[in-house]
Amino acid sequence: MENEERTGDLPQPEDAAGTKRTIGVPIPPARSITEERLLHIWKDVLDVRDISPDDDFFQSGGNSLDAIHLLIRIQREYHTNLPADTIYRHPTIRQQAALVAEKNKHLVQYHPLIVPIRNEGVLPPLFCVHPIDGWVGHYKDLARFLSSDRPIYGIRAQGWEPAEMPFASIEEAAQEYIRAIKTVQKTGPYHCIGFSGGVPYVYELACQLGKNGEMTAFLGLVDQSAPAPEVQAFKTITTAVSPSKRPPKIPFIAYKGFRYLKNYKERHPDSRLYSLFVRLMRGVSGAIIHVSGPQSPAAPAPSVTYSPETEKFLTSTFPPEQQPLVRAIMKTVMNYVPSDYSGDVILFSTGPDNVFFPGDQTRGWGSHITGNVTVIGVPGNHNNLFKDENCRVLAEKIEEILSKSKGIR
Repeated sequence: MENEERTGDLPQPEDAAGTKRTIGVPIPPARSITEERLLHIWKDVLDVRDISPDDDFFQSGGNSLDAIHLLIRIQREYHTNLPADTIYRHPTIRQQAALVAEKNKHLVQYHPLIVPIRNEGVLPPLFCVHPIDGWVGHYKDLARFLSSDRPIYGIRAQGWEPAEMPFASIEEAAQEYIRAIKTVQKTGPYHCIGFSGGVPYVYELACQLGKNGEMTAFLGLVDQSAPAPEVQAFKTITTAVSPSKRPPKIPFIAYKGFRYLKNYKERHPDSRLYSLFVRLMRGVSGAIIHVSGPQSPAAPAPSVTYSPETEKFLTSTFPPEQQPLVRAIMKTVMNYVPSDYSGDVILFSTGPDNVFFPGDQTRGWGSHITGNVTVIGVPGNHNNLFKDENCRVLAEKIEEILSKSKGIR
């Protein structure tokens, strides 16, 4: 019996004497094939030599970022998708081997970018697109307060694995995210939500679904404004004036002028000059889009990037190994120009954007959406929206809208 794979005995954190296990205890010769394969994955992720099947991942030197890498490696190795909190709930090799063995009995293969947060329930699933960090951790917090009858699936960014290249554009990413969603739900209507940097992705996803004649019954945008007028104006003017040549100087001057006035606005919050300039910029941009018509994909507008100082500041809070992916996502978001969306949108907002869209409660989305834009206020700010009571209120408001959507089965 010692050589058989043990799938049900979960290890105790302490031995019979009450002493915690130590890292690097020699591995007994009797272990399962699954444990053996997981052992090699752990060693690779943690960069350690000696690991026991009963060692705790986090006590062995793993952190939250390592846990994400381990989860993705296990999912790829066994062609199955595990919940986002798997490593926290099952922190040892023996526990993970038991979980993999159980999952393989009822193997469900989703797209590699799908991260199940909760895959049980009779209500239509909610698909949650990653924010700027590329992961789906915020939605795990949100799921605690959403209906237990609603399956919830995260969509992570491509680029976590060394062999994965981040998407070059939001349009390209949205195409792949649609393929990912369809491995869970083959036909609509779909229910999708995005937070912060994930908002442009989920918006484009809904646009592409609409162009294919498929319905998005719920499109939730959480606390993110439309792409800034400076970027819209720069890209639309540049594309319209010089689509295949070196960018003219006028858009660059306008771009720098907007940056100057933005800084001025922060020093003078009630400036009428700034508000007037923003409205003028948006009007000019919209007029050029209207006159020039759809742009040819063969002649895209030049890429807009952050200054090195700004990019360094924005990525400094992320671990160094995660920063290349964050920079890639930032670049796609910075260069995204939304197309028009004919459906309805729910904007969950912690407050107006008085810097880029003064006086516009829709935070710029109203100019892109021909359907209805419903703005729902939520407590807190952008940084603490998913914390405890704020997260509970946000989830209640989301669930209330979801229960009224046309996609209820």
